[in-house]
Amino acid sequence: MKRILIKLARRTIPLAFLCAFLCVSAAALENPFSDVRRDAPYYDAVMWVLETGVTAGTSSTAFSPAATCNRGQVVTFLWRMAGQPEAASDYNPFSDVGRSSFCYKAVLWAVQQEITNGTTDDTFSPGNLCTYAMC
Repeated sequence: MKRILIKLARRTIPLAFLCAFLCVSAAALENPFSDVRRDAPYYDAVMWVLETGVTAGTSSTAFSPAATCNRGQVVTFLWRMAGQPEAASDYNPFSDVGRSSFCYKAVLWAVQQEITNGTTDDTFSPGNLCTYAMC
C-alpha cells in the first residue's frame, strides 16, 4: 500500500468517505451504530472497518460518519489495514508525536514506507484535519 493520491479540492475528508474509499468487502455483523442506517451508501464499509478493527466508531453506539478525520486518525487507519506492522526503526523526527500517542507506531511506519511525511521537518501535526489533497 504505497501512496494514495486523490486530486480533489482541499476539502476535509468525512469519515464515511474514507471508509468507503479504503474498504473492499462488507461484514455480516450486527450494526451497533444508531447513526449508520442500513441503506446508507457507506454501510458496508463501516461494518467492514468495525469487523476488521480498523476503527470502532466514536462511541459504542455512534460512528459519526460525517465527522472529519485528522492526520493521526487517517495514518492509524492505514496502519491497521496493513496489519499493524512494526516500523523498521524507532527514529522519530516529530516533536508532536510522542511514544504515548495513539498514532506513534502508525506515523513511524507510514513515514518509513513513504506513505506520508510531516507538515515540517520536525512536526507531523496529528491533530490537523486531513484533506483530500493530502491523500
